[in-house]
Amino acid sequence: MDGRADRRLGTWVVVAGAGACLVAPLLGLAWFRTRDGAEALAGPTVAWWAEPAGRWAGRLLTFAPPERVYATYLQALALLFPAVLVAVLVARRRRTPRSRTERAAWAVLLAGCVLGQAGIGLVALALVGGDAGAPLVDVGFIALMLPGTLLQLVGSTLLGPCLLRAGWRPRSTAWALTLTLPCFLAGSVLSGHNGIGQLVVFLAWAAYGRHLLRPATAGQGRPLVADVTR
Repeated sequence: MDGRADRRLGTWVVVAGAGACLVAPLLGLAWFRTRDGAEALAGPTVAWWAEPAGRWAGRLLTFAPPERVYATYLQALALLFPAVLVAVLVARRRRTPRSRTERAAWAVLLAGCVLGQAGIGLVALALVGGDAGAPLVDVGFIALMLPGTLLQLVGSTLLGPCLLRAGWRPRSTAWALTLTLPCFLAGSVLSGHNGIGQLVVFLAWAAYGRHLLRPATAGQGRPLVADVTR
């Protein structure tokens, strides 16, 4: 991609990361107001943040019935995720893996992103009518989103150390990938919703996008790849 395309991609990924920071907590709060998610509020760490945040959010959680509000924020998150998928695809195309582990990690991560995108897209479409009990919702979650998330976690956690050892830039993305699994688990368990745990993925690739926006890297053919021609 040329410099202009890099800047467009960078802007898209950064905006998606910022949007996810707003949408993911609202998605979790909306979930706690549904019939299936209400029991999650019994957890002390969940109640600690969700109750005051719910009061602060106000009309952002009450503009429609609980299931419809939840569906709205899940659909919003589905619109943000393609930026992550495209960023991963571009980064992989520009990167020459240095080891079999790195090559396998990229493949696992990409497979997870594709499955996750297909799953959340299917669920978002199934929720257009606001029926959280629609059969396609379970298909999207269980058959696509769940394995996609697992593959993303494994692929990211394997890929991060490989990129750190190779001197890949930006380092912040490599570190975030390395810490994806513990951050996801901590965020999901403490907050009570795995959408918040997914924020680490958005932030990792938002850092990639921010790097693309820097004048020193804009327009370079391989702005984020360490030299591998030795």
